Amino acid sequence: MWIPADSPSGRRLRRHGVSSHALSKTRVYPVGWLPGIRVTVPLPFFGTAILIKKGQLKWDAEGELAEGPELAPLVHQLHHAHQRLEWGLVRYLWRHLRARLRRGYGPIRFSQVERECYEAARQTVEYYQQERNGYAEQVDS
Repeated sequence: MWIPADSPSGRRLRRHGVSSHALSKTRVYPVGWLPGIRVTVPLPFFGTAILIKKGQLKWDAEGELAEGPELAPLVHQLHHAHQRLEWGLVRYLWRHLRARLRRGYGPIRFSQVERECYEAARQTVEYYQQERNGYAEQVDS
């Protein structure tokens, strides 16, 4: 599925730091056979494909992505799609491979290639938790 940047789903994702360029060059495919939750597949000529486990994405009555912390995994992967577009295919693959080889005993989420993606997902979850607690209404007014 392609998510246009000017659609309600695209606006929701852009609110959480996803670039419109990444949205235009990325396709999202919900699949049932994925062993993990999600994976980004950088393609040589066609941008990026994101495979995400069925059931991870929530939909509203209009068929758009529903607002909520369930957007966090997709936001994370779309930040990877932006990295792939910004760095190019070879540099993207090289930087991710090097980060995994050099990480030693530290978690991969603290590496340079993953830090911004995990931070965007964390901020997305935090945004909706604050909104549910009424904090977002107080800040907006």
